[in-house]
Formats: sequence, C-alpha cells, structure tokens
Amino acid sequence: MNKYETVIILSKNLNEKEIDEVNNKLVDVIKQDGKIEQMGSPLELYCSPINAFVAKFIGSSEMNIFPVIFKEYVGKLAKFQIVEGSEVLVQDVNDLNLIPSTQYYLGIRPEHMEIISTSSPYFGNKLDATVQLSENLGGEEVIHIITQDNLQLTFKARQDTPVLMGNSIRIGFSFD
Repeated sequence: MNKYETVIILSKNLNEKEIDEVNNKLVDVIKQDGKIEQMGSPLELYCSPINAFVAKFIGSSEMNIFPVIFKEYVGKLAKFQIVEGSEVLVQDVNDLNLIPSTQYYLGIRPEHMEIISTSSPYFGNKLDATVQLSENLGGEEVIHIITQDNLQLTFKARQDTPVLMGNSIRIGFSFD
C-alpha cells in the first residue's frame, strides 16, 4: 500500500465557472499513518483544519503554529499570551469554553501576515522581529523571522518588500 495516494483529473477547455464547480465538488482526504485525519474540499481544509497535522499539510509555506496561554475573554475577543511574553487577541472563540491559564496552540498562515510601520497605528496583533532569511521566489518573498518572544515564523510578502537579513521589522496579523 502506498503511503500517499493522489488522484489527479486533467481536463481541457474549462471556463472559470466550470473550474469553480469542479473545485467545489472535490474532496480531499488527509491521512496520517493510515488514519483519516480530515476530509473536505481543499478550501475547507485550508480554512478550517481540524488539527496541527492538517494545518501544516495544507498550504505552502506551512502554517505557523505556536504555544499560547489563554488569559481572559475581552468582549468578543480572547486574549492569549505567547509563552515568552507578547499578547495576541483572537475573535470568535467564545463558544470554545477556553480555560484561563491553560496552554493552547494558535496557527497563522504566512500569507496572513504583513510588515507594518512602527510609527503608524495598526489595530491588529503585532510582533517585533528580526529577519533571519529572505527567499525570493519570483513574485513573492518568503521571509523567515525570529520574534522578540523567540518564535520562529515564516511569512510571505511582495517581491519588492525591502527586507535584509538582520533587519528589525514589525509584523501585523489578525485571526479573523
């Protein structure tokens, strides 16, 4: 039995509507060690992975996942502390019944992060970091950073984003 099972169907002359219809009907099955972890459309798996394995399997570059401690609910937001110190806010998690002072894991996709100005107001989450490596992939840069909280994260930026190894930057993101 093969460890990986892939079926690819190729068709010519599909218009955009037909491609959308095919994509909406596709079901991927993500297996680990022969056990089904999650089934769903590619978009469902990408947007709502059931666990860290699926989250890291879908997408390129893989999702950043890091430990946090739940602090408290602030209205419709949940406040978490990154294990090393900074706080992040996440919305729409009130129905999860999170327990204060308990460790959880948050995930953020590299394409949902951006470099932000240190002098302009930004209303999402932000972390200060140092650039470790920048990979030019043609139309985009994949930037590897280490935050002030010692998290090693990866994010994507436009190709013309001016970052050099060793630069200090601020990244912004939200969990909506």
